[in-house]
Amino acid sequence: MFIQTQQTPNPNSLKFVTEKKVSLVGPIEFKDKSETSVSLIKNILSINGVTGIFLSDDYLSVNKDTNSEWEDLKHIIISYINDFYDQGNECIISEKRSENSEELSNVKNTIIKILETKVRPAVARDGGDIKFKDFKDYGWSPEKNVHRIYQGHGKETTKPVIISTWQSIYNLPKKWFRDVGMIIGDEAHLFKSMSLTKLMTKLEKTKYRVGLTGTLDGSKTNKLVLEGLFGPYEKITNTNELIKQGHLSRLKIKVLVLKHPHQKFESYQDEIEYLVTHERRNNFIKNLALDLSGNTLILFNYVEKHGEPLFDLINSSAKPGRKIFFVHGGVETEDRENVRDITERENNAIIVASYGTFSTGINIKNLHNVIFASPSKSRIRNLQSIGRVLRKGDRKLKATLYDIADDISYNKRKNYTLNHLIERIKIYNQENFNYDIVNIPLKN
Repeated sequence: MFIQTQQTPNPNSLKFVTEKKVSLVGPIEFKDKSETSVSLIKNILSINGVTGIFLSDDYLSVNKDTNSEWEDLKHIIISYINDFYDQGNECIISEKRSENSEELSNVKNTIIKILETKVRPAVARDGGDIKFKDFKDYGWSPEKNVHRIYQGHGKETTKPVIISTWQSIYNLPKKWFRDVGMIIGDEAHLFKSMSLTKLMTKLEKTKYRVGLTGTLDGSKTNKLVLEGLFGPYEKITNTNELIKQGHLSRLKIKVLVLKHPHQKFESYQDEIEYLVTHERRNNFIKNLALDLSGNTLILFNYVEKHGEPLFDLINSSAKPGRKIFFVHGGVETEDRENVRDITERENNAIIVASYGTFSTGINIKNLHNVIFASPSKSRIRNLQSIGRVLRKGDRKLKATLYDIADDISYNKRKNYTLNHLIERIKIYNQENFNYDIVNIPLKN
């Protein structure tokens, strides 16, 4: 069974979307394995680093602590989910916990209401609000022409364009799709899932089908599935080719390898703890951001341990009047939009943002620099993060990525995050990006 993972506004929460029902009793949350007898929930909550599970009717969200990496957790979670459904289970939760048989207190009822009206819509959000507003950039009124189906919006409309999450419409009857003349599927590589394939089969009268993706996995199966759903490939290109053609800003990558005193770390988490709390490393990032010309985006992984200290450090050192923003999963969509609008008018703003909130879905034409403050080896995350800085604007023709890496090698053994850099270099070579590597001594 194909299980799709989706980022949420909270970088420490990840959605797992299955092809089967999850909860038949509405939203429900578990933080301790003693609260349930369901084996799947017990197994997931037993994983080191997992702090809770939120289940809705068609997905489950897993929460982790700030010291754990999704790359280390998600494959274990997916394996548990697959094993559970392979045993013949049709859903995870079919009845309420025994404690819920009694009348809930006012406090509990309030919490459930918040989960239904605030948390669930926020988790389901996939950037649609931002896409909705982007139409204004092209002189087309979204208020008059575009209807959104998510966050409680109705399913019926007379407007010519609909923006929707696939989860909101894939269970609708076939007759609902009969008047759809065109479908544009963003992140088309995800359409190989059974749920999305099922949705596409309902569009039998849809004449025009367009799939867009920048992250094809390169497999023959993926290619055949996408061609079956959307039709033959019309254009295959890469970022470097789009840059050469003038569609994107010219990109320069500067890999800054900070040379630390050699030492050995017992685990990846130990190394990360050392890096995000390293005073000289954080000061280096601060000085780099303040010295750069143009608007700068700094991307980090851990909100409390790294994002907040970086923001405080930069904000306290910036000249009066310089715009410094801090964006993470707890910041409302409207506030993120305000950051984008202000940045489009500024020339030297700095945005300190988590990967989960700003690596995708945010388009700022007037963005000149991006700094990778936290290590990652994910191809999709890195390419999508680079994409934040490639939009061309009236005042911008080139962009620069500052990829900060750390060499803490011990006895000729490369440290964990230095190996992550090697994976990023492979990506840069595959994409024919222009990059330089600079070694910088960093003493304690």
